[in-house]
Amino acid sequence: MAEPAGGDGPAGDRPPKQAVVIIHGMGQQRPMQTLRSIVRALWETDLDLTDEVERREPGRSRRVSDPEHGQIGPPDPVNKSWLVPDTRTGSKELARITTPVADNGMRTDFYELYWADIMEGTTRDHLIAWVKGLLWRWPHQVPADVMLAWILLWVATVAGVAFALNGVATLFGAGVGDGRWLPTGFDAFWPFLVLGLSALVALVLGRRLFGRPAGIVGTFDVVFALGMPFVIGAIVIWLVPADIVAGASFLSFLLSGLIGLLIQSFLVPYFGDVARYVRPEPSTVAKRAAVMERGLELLRNLHGEVPDKEEERRRFALQYDHDVRPERTYQRVVIVAHSLGSVIAYDLLRHFWAERGPVAGGVLDKDGRAALVAMSDYVDKHAPDGKAGEGFEITAFRALQRDVSKAIARPQGGWLISDFVTLGSPLTHAEFLLARDRAEFDGLKRDGLVPACPPLPDAVDRSILYAPRHDDDALVARHTALFSAVRWTNIFDRHWLVFFGDVVSGPMTGLFGAGVADHHLAIARAPYGFFGRIFTHLEYWSGAVRSRLIATNLPPEGPASSQPHIDLLRQGVALDDETPWKS
Repeated sequence: MAEPAGGDGPAGDRPPKQAVVIIHGMGQQRPMQTLRSIVRALWETDLDLTDEVERREPGRSRRVSDPEHGQIGPPDPVNKSWLVPDTRTGSKELARITTPVADNGMRTDFYELYWADIMEGTTRDHLIAWVKGLLWRWPHQVPADVMLAWILLWVATVAGVAFALNGVATLFGAGVGDGRWLPTGFDAFWPFLVLGLSALVALVLGRRLFGRPAGIVGTFDVVFALGMPFVIGAIVIWLVPADIVAGASFLSFLLSGLIGLLIQSFLVPYFGDVARYVRPEPSTVAKRAAVMERGLELLRNLHGEVPDKEEERRRFALQYDHDVRPERTYQRVVIVAHSLGSVIAYDLLRHFWAERGPVAGGVLDKDGRAALVAMSDYVDKHAPDGKAGEGFEITAFRALQRDVSKAIARPQGGWLISDFVTLGSPLTHAEFLLARDRAEFDGLKRDGLVPACPPLPDAVDRSILYAPRHDDDALVARHTALFSAVRWTNIFDRHWLVFFGDVVSGPMTGLFGAGVADHHLAIARAPYGFFGRIFTHLEYWSGAVRSRLIATNLPPEGPASSQPHIDLLRQGVALDDETPWKS
């Protein structure tokens, strides 16, 4: 649904706006796939944000957050929103999702920074990153939290190679167990096994068709879903005799293929993408630079920079009734990043702070300078090494971050990013991914290459500010002071025995500092009990799961609910926040 014309009104009458940038995670993502589902959790289903609510009628309309074209939304009430063409993201495959004015007087635009097309690589690229980035390490360089996962990766890799070699060897009568691996009784059981698997596939396909409209096309779909698995099963029984299936060669290749499928379909696209992105190899440097430039261009546009080809974009804006004005459009920007997207977002924040933050050459007035001085004094007194010292309170620290964010956002051209929310972030393994070990990672923090939260004061003058011209009236923030203005919320589901929970995620306070709001959840898919805890990495904004809060260093706002993962996500993004510079 397109946004109604004239939605913004005259320049002087436009309501204040905020932007939320969604950065998707690893794996094969489709454009706007993550954006739509997070908008559903943050905006559409949070009926406390606005009175602009509409009730969807079954079969009549769909929500803009529905992932598939033609999918019908449920008949529950949802907050209104519209899809609007927009070129700020640098891709014609994307659009922004915009909202009406909420009860706090602000409108929200949701953007997605899509990067999967840039980092797409060959199987060889993934394999090299897999071996060099994850496997080829000394055990003492692997954090204890992922040691079991690292061992299992080694076992799976070695087992897959061993079974493949044994399969080849048995073809020449030289393998281990070159006869039958299964008893002769398996021959009678083989047809029933195939037919049972066929029935299971037919059941799954049939459930996917539940609720579809009837008619000739619907009947054909049902016949195809229920009949084709049995046809394929019959062909398998006819062409693949039981004595071949029971042989050592076939089973060796089958086991090797299953292990390879697991690694290629699950482990390599997820963990391999992380390893490939963070390694500064010649094959990835240019791709990382392209991802950074796409993200930086989006942030520049949201902060009010004049886009390239200004006249062309103005014509596009007039055609679709949305503005790409050179003056500032937004008053606040929030970044929400999932999985590998959080690593990309962290890099973006670091680079953009050096470009547009209140650093040397940046925009900083006396109010912003005063807020930064107050932050610097607090950090030096209560958290000089990034850890919570005597008197450190995360609520007080985040209040100071809020003051800095409000102050440095006021001037035209100022810094607008106020919050950074990470979901299932591999940054918890930064000592494993960004460095060789913990000692090297701590060195990167001391050198200022890895911003901490709270920011680390300079070792000599004990401040997060400095005077580039030796003039105390011209103090500016250091390049390491990013999290003096940006509040960091991290939501994670710590794993148990690798497969239960989210092995990718974990806490941040131990590595990045006591200023990160860490929320430890246990997410489960109902009604599967403990098995609903299997790999919850993709469930952080799902409304179909339940969760419970295990531990946090920042108590959640509002009453307890059965979905604290969504409550904490909404609290971190804070769409109901007041206008940043409203007194």
